[in-house]
Amino acid sequence: MRRKSTWLLILLAVLMAAVGSILTKLPIPAVISSVAVGVGAIIAGLSTTRAAAVLKDGDERRAGRQVLLSCDHRGRLPLVCELDDPVRLGVHPAAPAAALSRSPVFVSRDVMPQLVSALSRDRFVLLVGESTAGKSRVAYEAARELFPRHRLVNPVGRESVEAAVDAMVESSRAVLWLDDIERFLGEGGFTGAAVSRVLATKRHCIMATMRSEEYSYFNGGPSSGADANRSRETIRQGWEVLRLATRIDLARSWSSEELGRAGRIQLCDPRIAEALEQADRFGVAEYLAAGPQLLAAWRDAWAPSAHPRAAALVLAAVDARRAGIHRPLPLEVLTRAHESYLRRRGGHRLRPEPMATAIDWATNPLYATSSLLMPHGDDEFIAFDYLIVGTRP
Repeated sequence: MRRKSTWLLILLAVLMAAVGSILTKLPIPAVISSVAVGVGAIIAGLSTTRAAAVLKDGDERRAGRQVLLSCDHRGRLPLVCELDDPVRLGVHPAAPAAALSRSPVFVSRDVMPQLVSALSRDRFVLLVGESTAGKSRVAYEAARELFPRHRLVNPVGRESVEAAVDAMVESSRAVLWLDDIERFLGEGGFTGAAVSRVLATKRHCIMATMRSEEYSYFNGGPSSGADANRSRETIRQGWEVLRLATRIDLARSWSSEELGRAGRIQLCDPRIAEALEQADRFGVAEYLAAGPQLLAAWRDAWAPSAHPRAAALVLAAVDARRAGIHRPLPLEVLTRAHESYLRRRGGHRLRPEPMATAIDWATNPLYATSSLLMPHGDDEFIAFDYLIVGTRP
């Protein structure tokens, strides 16, 4: 609307200049002609000045928007159909594979029909589930299916909320993408009024995701250490937004129907075949996402004063599995075995951490149930399966 009015002002300036030129050539008294031309010049000047100011303001707004919102290479909000890399929208990348993208072939989840129906009807849907349940990928696929010609408004942080709301209101049809919506709640974040403003236009919708523990906290559940700094006002404002959404739950563990669909396409992507072999212990999406992240964490742990002792313990457990020992090993065995690995990497020069700290770090779940060392019973551990075929750190 602002751009249309700007071009109208420019057109008015051009018309007034043309009228002035015509008047000077008509057989009318010079005084009248001069006055008319002068008035026309004033109007044309004012119109041009106003148009220039509006255009400058628009350019500044667009420049600011490019910093606060995810835009394409031309500085525009992208169409949903143009987003062919789900990793850019928060989907965890899988392990690199020759001639394959960072995201495996999508396996339709059981909630897809419910999600599509809710998005079409309610227009503000919140996918809730454990970490690496596959929420972002499911949301991405649903948005591409339903709204390929919509603009995607993807704020980069809480400071982008105002720009995101303005962009939604100014777009004829758009999707507001709020992956991990808790990042946008609280002071300076979305409010119930802002959400209502976004949804006032029937061609707008909001696609959001949230971890189960975060939703529980905003809904009055117990707080974790990371939540301790959140004020009651933050919780109140957050719940004011969340209660407006239609909640859909996504399970981390896959159903037999989902596993069947994955089995039918596993030949297209060996990473899916590998994840299916672990489906009795991990969610398929969890295994695909956690593997590369755990491998990277293992590599980084060798740095001095990081977690070199933990890295050595993991390497001892991995080599045991590579040697054909596929059972949990007692901590005593891993403790003896890891010393040689630690010495080869630098020993005391790495400033290794205490054993208790190393065990805690190596067994701490990165996503849901996945950790570098998987505990089994009392003081027995086995290396995470993905590490056995992953690159040696």
